[in-house]
Amino acid sequence: MTKVEAPDLARPNSDSRAIESAPPTRPAPEPEVTTPPGAESTLSRWSPPARSSLATVLILLALVAAITAILYAWQLPPFGGHIEQTDDAYVRGQTTVISPQVAGYVSQIPVKDFQDVRAGDVLVRIEDSIYAARVALAPRHTGPFRQAVDRLV
Repeated sequence: MTKVEAPDLARPNSDSRAIESAPPTRPAPEPEVTTPPGAESTLSRWSPPARSSLATVLILLALVAAITAILYAWQLPPFGGHIEQTDDAYVRGQTTVISPQVAGYVSQIPVKDFQDVRAGDVLVRIEDSIYAARVALAPRHTGPFRQAVDRLV
């Protein structure tokens, strides 16, 4: 059988000696800046380079395009907002409740919005086909009741 020795951690190997013997690194020297006399005040305050007029125009165009896209997406004026829509609406104004004597479907509305009307003007025409059918069937339904009344009298 072969015997394997464990490395001795207390004894440094040859690689660690090479690293320890390397000279320490020094930071690179900073370059000296020479300034002409009287220019010290301009170097103490930094300002970005001036923007060209083309860059300013492009930034303004991008801003206008973004605002236009937002107005269009939300349907705000001038792209929308002409028609009011809501699921929870309330009407405020002068309203009058009209209740007909006969129930039925509305077939015609002869008045216009905001038109002045007087007493006796026709506001709504109700479809009379259902009412006419009921009137035609009335004698059949009332016949037995009339006979009962005639017997009592």
